[in-house]
Amino acid sequence: MSERPKAILAHYDNEALTRQRMELEAEGFRVQATNAGPDVLKRVEKETPDVIVLEALLPRQNGLSVLKALKASLQTRALPVLMLLDDGDTYTENRALICGADAILKRGPDGLLAEGALVAKLRALLKDASLTTPTAEGSGEPENLQRILDTAAQNLRQENPVLAHITDPLTGLFNAEYAEIKLSEEFKRSRRFGDPLAVVDIQLRLGQGGEERDKDSNWRHVLNEVAGMLLCESRDIDVLARHDATTFRLILPHTPVKGAQAMVERILGSIADRRLAATDERGPLSACAGLADYTGEGLESAEELKRRSQEALKQAWREGSFGVVTWTQELPGEA
Repeated sequence: MSERPKAILAHYDNEALTRQRMELEAEGFRVQATNAGPDVLKRVEKETPDVIVLEALLPRQNGLSVLKALKASLQTRALPVLMLLDDGDTYTENRALICGADAILKRGPDGLLAEGALVAKLRALLKDASLTTPTAEGSGEPENLQRILDTAAQNLRQENPVLAHITDPLTGLFNAEYAEIKLSEEFKRSRRFGDPLAVVDIQLRLGQGGEERDKDSNWRHVLNEVAGMLLCESRDIDVLARHDATTFRLILPHTPVKGAQAMVERILGSIADRRLAATDERGPLSACAGLADYTGEGLESAEELKRRSQEALKQAWREGSFGVVTWTQELPGEA
């Protein structure tokens, strides 16, 4: 790193962008400023920066999406990334940490960063980066993920007990009861406005059967790994829930069936590539998904939409592991 570290600064608000750029330049940083997510990735390709500052709410490609792209690439995953968030936005903070953010800086109630906070945070981040040797596997070690989720759950209970009541304590996703409420709301909205709505059930099986228990540390690790994958693939408007012991339910508003299918295929591919396995000789993890969609007509209730996704899931298992089946009229009904 040079004496004048190079930073890429991305913010949706031009006034804030100018203010932060001037602050960094006054402290010796060389700054490339932009207000568009895709531009960050283009600039990184041309010249590697020392640090990246991302606002979560970037236009065209939000900050979390840019973060995921950076951390998914072998060429850029070691770059330190600082995320700027609103104070109290615990949900986005958890997602940012799981997706690989190296540090978080929160704005105050007035929407502004504390004086000197950005420079101090970046200097600390650059110092840590210079003392750390990146590994080929990146920052997704199981113990780190578990630590993040445990810390997030603890913070959630302390900061927002209402939100904690509707959250699954093991995975940090929503619980089944809250997912029922949200599905009913989204179904009514879709029926009224005709916006597409997709429901996905992703079920996990570890080895050759046997009941999975949350007290089993190996099963907890599997759930946490998959929950992290779901969070990294999702958008802010998506509702991710742990439906039961082995099943995750995804409620995807404003999502046509092709988009939902592409998303689920990426998730299943990530699960397969990760090769998660049991330590008790039960064997490797397998997964399948069932998908059903609604476009404002043809269904009378959210219950019917759920039934269709469950039927599609059963068909997926009949066809083999790591597949996704979209419900059609030709699918067999209950066995």
